[in-house]
Amino acid sequence: MAIINETDLNFQNALSVIPAAQSFVLPIPSLNSGTGVFVSKGGKSSTKDLVFLNSKDKSWQTVQSDGEGVVVINDVSPVQGKALLKKVMQLSNNAPDKLDKDKIKLFLKYTHALGLTDVSQSSKKDVADTMNLIEVWDTGFEQLGFHKYKNKPAAQAIRFLGNVRFSDPKLSKQSYDNGCVVVREENKLSVVKPDVFLKNYLKPNGSPITLFDIPMRLTAVQYKGMMDKKENVG
Repeated sequence: MAIINETDLNFQNALSVIPAAQSFVLPIPSLNSGTGVFVSKGGKSSTKDLVFLNSKDKSWQTVQSDGEGVVVINDVSPVQGKALLKKVMQLSNNAPDKLDKDKIKLFLKYTHALGLTDVSQSSKKDVADTMNLIEVWDTGFEQLGFHKYKNKPAAQAIRFLGNVRFSDPKLSKQSYDNGCVVVREENKLSVVKPDVFLKNYLKPNGSPITLFDIPMRLTAVQYKGMMDKKENVG
């Protein structure tokens, strides 16, 4: 078994990655009449703005219905994001800028059915200031789709092959029979199995990652063994 030491953790030319779970943004069209929309029972509104419940923190959210408001759904996986976009297109007959209050209500109920509870209001301006649309999610409609926050830098990933474990138990106490991926997010290091990594991270443009995309590193013992083989062959 090869031992990974701190000196083996070289992130030069590492692969830039982002967490697969990001935020889905639904722009709210201008709604000219009617009262608020409620996802859960209770509460009343005399305004024309849309009202819904953020189930994560149990707070009521009021989003502008003048064409400048948006709904932000956080911690959305790519699979859930595709389902949300499909639902938007179904409810709007492929015209999300024409959604009405009833269809928005159905969409918000659908987010809860998917287990997405962190749903909050924002504005188109705030989204433009704080988020970027993930490239492969360009829907053709302004600000509709999968977004990532600008203030969260991409993480860096490297991988090790073979049967390995870490010399520092604070990093990981377990051994890895089929290699591992080490992810650096800001100043934090985490270790995951390759299959788990592929499910939980994407390239910054939103495209999936293969193991061949991740730069490989060798432990000191692995490097020495490789050099010894070369000398023996020579």
